[in-house]
Amino acid sequence: MARASKRIYEALRHLCGGRVFVAPRRESDDQALPYITHQMISDVPVNSLDGYTGHSRCRVQIDCYAATYGAAEELCQRVKMSVNNASGAPLIDTATATFDQDTGLHRVSLDVFISSEVTMYD
Repeated sequence: MARASKRIYEALRHLCGGRVFVAPRRESDDQALPYITHQMISDVPVNSLDGYTGHSRCRVQIDCYAATYGAAEELCQRVKMSVNNASGAPLIDTATATFDQDTGLHRVSLDVFISSEVTMYD
Protein backbone atom coordinates (compact mmCIF):
# COMPACT_ATOMS: atom_id res chain seq x y z
CA MET A 1 0.00 0.00 0.00
CA ALA A 2 1.53 3.33 -1.03
CA ARG A 3 1.78 6.42 1.13
CA ALA A 4 -1.44 8.41 1.45
CA SER A 5 -0.27 11.49 -0.48
CA LYS A 6 0.87 9.36 -3.41
CA ARG A 7 -2.44 7.47 -3.44
CA ILE A 8 -4.39 10.73 -3.37
CA TYR A 9 -2.33 12.12 -6.26
CA GLU A 10 -2.84 8.94 -8.29
CA ALA A 11 -6.60 9.17 -7.71
CA LEU A 12 -6.77 12.84 -8.78
CA ARG A 13 -4.13 13.28 -11.49
CA HIS A 14 -6.61 12.82 -14.33
CA LEU A 15 -8.67 15.82 -13.15
CA CYS A 16 -8.10 19.47 -14.18
CA GLY A 17 -5.79 18.53 -17.01
CA GLY A 18 -3.27 17.25 -14.46
CA ARG A 19 -3.18 20.50 -12.45
CA VAL A 20 -2.91 18.67 -9.10
CA PHE A 21 -0.28 20.04 -6.73
CA VAL A 22 1.03 19.44 -3.24
CA ALA A 23 0.04 22.52 -1.20
CA PRO A 24 1.06 25.24 -1.37
CA ARG A 25 1.09 25.67 -5.10
CA ARG A 26 4.35 27.24 -6.29
CA GLU A 27 4.62 30.27 -8.57
CA SER A 28 6.25 28.01 -11.18
CA ASP A 29 3.23 25.68 -11.28
CA ASP A 30 0.61 25.95 -14.02
CA GLN A 31 -1.58 28.97 -13.15
CA ALA A 32 -4.65 27.90 -15.16
CA LEU A 33 -7.99 27.28 -13.44
CA PRO A 34 -9.39 25.08 -12.07
CA TYR A 35 -6.74 23.29 -10.05
CA ILE A 36 -6.42 21.03 -7.01
CA THR A 37 -3.99 21.07 -4.09
CA HIS A 38 -3.58 18.43 -1.41
CA GLN A 39 -1.63 18.25 1.81
CA MET A 40 -1.12 15.85 4.68
CA ILE A 41 -2.77 17.22 7.83
CA SER A 42 -2.02 14.34 10.20
CA ASP A 43 -0.34 10.95 10.11
CA VAL A 44 -1.33 8.92 13.18
CA PRO A 45 0.52 5.62 13.69
CA VAL A 46 -1.53 2.49 14.29
CA ASN A 47 -0.21 0.59 17.31
CA SER A 48 -0.97 -2.83 18.72
CA LEU A 49 0.12 -4.55 21.91
CA ASP A 50 3.33 -5.43 20.03
CA GLY A 51 4.01 -1.76 19.14
CA TYR A 52 3.88 0.11 15.84
CA THR A 53 2.23 -1.94 13.09
CA GLY A 54 3.76 -0.09 10.14
CA HIS A 55 0.37 1.42 9.30
CA SER A 56 -0.96 4.94 9.74
CA ARG A 57 -4.32 6.64 9.59
CA CYS A 58 -3.76 9.80 7.59
CA ARG A 59 -5.90 12.88 7.20
CA VAL A 60 -5.44 14.66 3.88
CA GLN A 61 -6.94 18.02 2.94
CA ILE A 62 -7.87 18.42 -0.71
CA ASP A 63 -8.63 21.94 -1.98
CA CYS A 64 -10.51 22.60 -5.22
CA TYR A 65 -9.94 26.09 -6.69
CA ALA A 66 -12.00 27.68 -9.47
CA ALA A 67 -13.24 31.04 -10.74
CA THR A 68 -16.81 30.42 -9.55
CA TYR A 69 -18.36 28.67 -6.59
CA GLY A 70 -20.30 26.36 -8.92
CA ALA A 71 -17.14 25.26 -10.70
CA ALA A 72 -15.32 24.66 -7.40
CA GLU A 73 -18.26 22.64 -6.04
CA GLU A 74 -18.52 20.59 -9.25
CA LEU A 75 -14.79 19.85 -9.09
CA CYS A 76 -15.17 18.82 -5.44
CA GLN A 77 -17.87 16.32 -6.45
CA ARG A 78 -15.53 14.87 -9.10
CA VAL A 79 -12.77 14.67 -6.48
CA LYS A 80 -15.10 12.80 -4.11
CA MET A 81 -15.94 10.26 -6.82
CA SER A 82 -12.29 9.79 -7.78
CA VAL A 83 -11.12 9.39 -4.19
CA ASN A 84 -14.01 7.05 -3.39
CA ASN A 85 -13.07 4.84 -6.35
CA ALA A 86 -9.41 4.68 -5.26
CA SER A 87 -8.12 1.60 -3.52
CA GLY A 88 -7.93 1.55 0.26
CA ALA A 89 -11.51 2.62 0.97
CA PRO A 90 -10.83 6.22 2.03
CA LEU A 91 -13.33 7.88 4.34
CA ILE A 92 -14.56 11.23 3.06
CA ASP A 93 -15.24 13.61 5.92
CA THR A 94 -16.17 17.31 5.83
CA ALA A 95 -16.25 19.84 3.01
CA THR A 96 -16.21 23.62 3.42
CA ALA A 97 -16.39 26.48 0.91
CA THR A 98 -14.55 29.80 1.04
CA PHE A 99 -13.88 32.83 -1.18
CA ASP A 100 -10.51 34.59 -1.25
CA GLN A 101 -11.02 38.34 -1.69
CA ASP A 102 -7.37 38.92 -2.68
CA THR A 103 -7.25 36.38 -5.52
CA GLY A 104 -10.95 36.25 -6.41
CA LEU A 105 -10.83 32.45 -6.26
CA HIS A 106 -13.46 30.14 -4.85
CA ARG A 107 -12.22 27.14 -2.86
CA VAL A 108 -13.96 24.02 -1.63
CA SER A 109 -11.88 22.07 0.90
CA LEU A 110 -12.43 18.38 1.53
CA ASP A 111 -10.97 16.26 4.34
CA VAL A 112 -10.23 12.61 3.61
CA PHE A 113 -9.05 9.89 6.00
CA ILE A 114 -6.98 7.15 4.41
CA SER A 115 -4.98 4.20 5.73
CA SER A 116 -1.36 4.03 4.76
CA GLU A 117 1.46 1.55 5.12
CA VAL A 118 5.03 2.69 5.58
CA THR A 119 7.67 0.84 3.59
CA MET A 120 11.37 1.41 3.11
CA TYR A 121 10.70 2.63 -0.44
CA ASP A 122 8.19 5.45 0.30
